[in-house]
Amino acid sequence: MRAAYDAIVVGAGHNGLALSLYLQRAGLKTLVVEQMDCVGGMTRTDEMPTRGFKHNPHANYLAYGAVSPVERDFDLAGIGLVTVTPEAQHGLAFADGRPPLILHRNDLFARSADSLRAYSRADAKTYVEIKAAVNHLNTVMGAALYSPSSREMAMKQIETAAKIYGRSTESLSAKAVIDDLFCTDEVRTLFYQLAAETGLLLEAEGSGSGFLTFTLWLVGQWRLPIGGMQAYANTLARAAEREGVDVRTNARIERIIVRGGRASAVVVAGHGEVLARRVIASSAGLVQTLIGFLPATALSPRERADIQAYAAQNGSSLGVLALAMKTAPDYKSARWDPTINRCFRTVVGYEDATSTVEHLCAIDKGLLPKPAAALRVNSLWDKSQAPADHHVAGGDVLMPSPHALDMDTWAAVAGSYVSAFVDAWAQYAPNISQASVTAGTFAPPQHYDRSIRLREGSAQYRTEVGQLYLCGASTFPGGGVHGACGYNAFKAIAEDIGLAKPQ
Repeated sequence: MRAAYDAIVVGAGHNGLALSLYLQRAGLKTLVVEQMDCVGGMTRTDEMPTRGFKHNPHANYLAYGAVSPVERDFDLAGIGLVTVTPEAQHGLAFADGRPPLILHRNDLFARSADSLRAYSRADAKTYVEIKAAVNHLNTVMGAALYSPSSREMAMKQIETAAKIYGRSTESLSAKAVIDDLFCTDEVRTLFYQLAAETGLLLEAEGSGSGFLTFTLWLVGQWRLPIGGMQAYANTLARAAEREGVDVRTNARIERIIVRGGRASAVVVAGHGEVLARRVIASSAGLVQTLIGFLPATALSPRERADIQAYAAQNGSSLGVLALAMKTAPDYKSARWDPTINRCFRTVVGYEDATSTVEHLCAIDKGLLPKPAAALRVNSLWDKSQAPADHHVAGGDVLMPSPHALDMDTWAAVAGSYVSAFVDAWAQYAPNISQASVTAGTFAPPQHYDRSIRLREGSAQYRTEVGQLYLCGASTFPGGGVHGACGYNAFKAIAEDIGLAKPQ
């Protein structure tokens, strides 16, 4: 590690690595410091306690390749990133064995109509018409994600949703739009769950625009990196090193030094002070960066209060399920359409529209829901994630915020959820049992940044401290493996210190 760099990036998650790529290419000698022994941050793959089974504990898929400047500008596919896009993307199975509902890959979305037609020809026709329009939104969505948020961009999305819907959705909730477009109970159940899974509050005013322009755009382009999400992070790190970035793991930041109102250096445990001539940027958590790393006098009282208020309400609402299995699930619903057994994400635990709304409302109120999850059996496509003739399953479980329950309650949930979920899953796939699951873990929602601290334009990437920037999930557009937080932070830095912005 050198004594000084032009730029230092704290955290080797995908946003920190993305930012480092653009800083280095712009001519700044850049250091990335990561406290863990591998790159990736929340875009990583871990081995379960049972040897040979691997799972992604946080980020689970790639979905932005069609609009990602990071993948394009640094040719990630050309330096080793290999992905698979399953034909069947998102499915809903039923405990009583009714026909499943399956949404397919973008180039095969007409097959989705065949699935929806089992319940309603009108609903199938509506979906095909809307999805055909949404699939042409890459330019709009790319501009929305890879630019600092603005009122102008938000209004453009609302206008785009209105064109698709035929009238304004500005005050409509996702539920209202779904209920208006689709008439069948099962189809509404599918889209209620999908809207919630993609981060929308189902009954929030204005969420209808997000359902039309984001949720329906996102489904159909989910990709699985071969080798797990760690493979994506490792490819970013290779790209960074190829550009000349100095990437250091096992390098824990103790503090950021501020001199004359400017962030001028970081102190690395076991190494000492490393100077930053022009930029320090952090993809670590907002509170860790601005409260944990900075001296107490570096921020105004108002800014500290704002950060503490953000921390008090923020956190994930997703629990993470990981199961080591002797077999892949064979669903009752597969007798109608066996494709449900090879769906990238298969939802269980949601039986009808009314109970789904009640389920989601209970979560919003801080109540524990019955076992339900969107499951991925990644070993169907990537044999490296489980031993031969075995499988690994991961699940996203919608849960209350970590602030909603005390530590003892969450510990009890963590200790009992796997068994309870396996029993519930067996109602959908009879070949699943306690005996067929050799090991499992459940991690309750955690206190990491998930919601953004939204500020107009590039202001959210800057801080009160000169030369200190933010590029993590607390900045727009928040969670998701897109690198857009790092990309947009680079635009703010380039504007401030006179670098050429990416095209």
